[in-house]
Amino acid sequence: MAGGNQSAFGYRYQYLATIERFLRYMRDHLGGLGSVALHVEPTALMREGIARDDDIIDFAIEHDNEIAERDQVKGSSTPAGNKLYHGEADEVFHRLDGLVATRSVLLTNRPLGPGLQERCSQTRDAGNIEEWDYIGPD
Repeated sequence: MAGGNQSAFGYRYQYLATIERFLRYMRDHLGGLGSVALHVEPTALMREGIARDDDIIDFAIEHDNEIAERDQVKGSSTPAGNKLYHGEADEVFHRLDGLVATRSVLLTNRPLGPGLQERCSQTRDAGNIEEWDYIGPD
């Protein structure tokens, strides 16, 4: 796949993962829909202490005027041959970390590689959607 096609796939995956995550969040918080907002590629969150840098947050979900979660999306057009390893996950979660407590989420279609899989415990499996809790190196 040429570079342009890979980029197009990546953006398409990012947009679909974003809307799926946001719709699931809204479904789980039906009583507060009027106070839920989606921030795409937010650039002000680093200044607010939400993350270490603005480049890492692909989107954030706000609930009751607070950032409820900040998310990074990593997709692959050939996920089976492109596992996600603990070093990459460590870097993502380190950069997502901020002074303000909020949930960090890494969305991916890539399988977990050795080392990372041992650090994670599956908390949800709904067909094509898997959710894992991650324990960092510290």
